[in-house]
Amino acid sequence: MLLADLLGTPVRVRDLRVGEVGGVLLDETASTVIGLEVACTDGTARVLPWAVASFEEGCVRAPSALVLVDAGDGYLRLGAVALHERAELAPLVVAPDGRLLGAPVSPALSAGTARS
Repeated sequence: MLLADLLGTPVRVRDLRVGEVGGVLLDETASTVIGLEVACTDGTARVLPWAVASFEEGCVRAPSALVLVDAGDGYLRLGAVALHERAELAPLVVAPDGRLLGAPVSPALSAGTARS
């Protein structure tokens, strides 16, 4: 799956649209997707952990609203890399387990950064 294709994808809990994908969080080595930043319909930003996300019918599904955690600042403090630009995400392909395949993430990105 191309990570750039996820930007703007609706996020649903059951039949309720709760927001859309606004970014991707990578681990501190920028080799694994750890979550999706969700721009929620109530104006808040939350993170959907990759491990519980499913992809079907043109949307991202969360099993419960309880798995959407508050904004990713805590992830960034722990060294995560947040990507929001389609150009940065365009070459990145992700396996179902979250590992990035193919082209490496730009060395210009350092742990604990957020791009907008």
